[in-house]
Amino acid sequence: ASDLDGTLLNRFHSTDPFILKTIDRVLEQNIHFVLATGRAMQGKEFEMNFGQREVYIICNNGALLMNHQQEVLYKQAIPVSFIEKTLNKFPDLAFDFIGVKETWVNTSKATYLKGFEAEKNIISKKVLKMAHKYLRKRHFDTPSSTILEQEIIKINGRIHDSQQLAQFKQHLKESPEVVNLPFAEGLFELTEKSVNKAASLHRLCSILEVDKNQVVVFGDGGNDLELLEQFPHSYAPKNASYEAKVRSKKVIGSNTMYSVPRKIRKLLRQQAQ
Repeated sequence: ASDLDGTLLNRFHSTDPFILKTIDRVLEQNIHFVLATGRAMQGKEFEMNFGQREVYIICNNGALLMNHQQEVLYKQAIPVSFIEKTLNKFPDLAFDFIGVKETWVNTSKATYLKGFEAEKNIISKKVLKMAHKYLRKRHFDTPSSTILEQEIIKINGRIHDSQQLAQFKQHLKESPEVVNLPFAEGLFELTEKSVNKAASLHRLCSILEVDKNQVVVFGDGGNDLELLEQFPHSYAPKNASYEAKVRSKKVIGSNTMYSVPRKIRKLLRQQAQ
């Protein structure tokens, strides 16, 4: 089971022949492969990156578990009361309200993009290009009443104003029904309090009747900490956060040097001996 950005994927945040061939080698050995990501994996995103490969998908930080046909095996929604409270308190802040197949935004596209423009000095041009690409999947200027009618499994946001940031952090302190597990500082990735990648992987292990000692996991960020800590065979790439490195059982090379697919290939060779 592997995280994507900063872990399995290359420095351009995408797959390539080496990565895909590595996954193929795993599947050829009748071993399950699991993508564990904070991404929503909506629409054609899975197919564009992984084709028709029969892998399992843990996305939205664990709020959604699917098979390769994108059939839902598990999902956990955020309480409507929290969503309503958030929309009432912060009507001018742009948030992604993510469902299983669609995403709604409570502000205009222009307001939404200001968050990315404020980060253009620290976000790569490739990531900015990806952000614009996925804008087509969002419904902008969505009324609060419409959002409240949806089954929302994750809320994403980025806040740059220091006063608004402090107010929102206080809002989260007063909201024990949700948890924030961002992959990086300065971001908010909110799910229902029981949600994390490890919980969904445990759930999948139960479905597949696989013991956790037979599982190898890879992760690099704040939304991977439970995954790295709860599974005994865990690896973090060199570029991972300090917390991820501490929680993992072993640190390997940087993801830009394909350390994760190379480690997977090495483990397959060792198993074959």
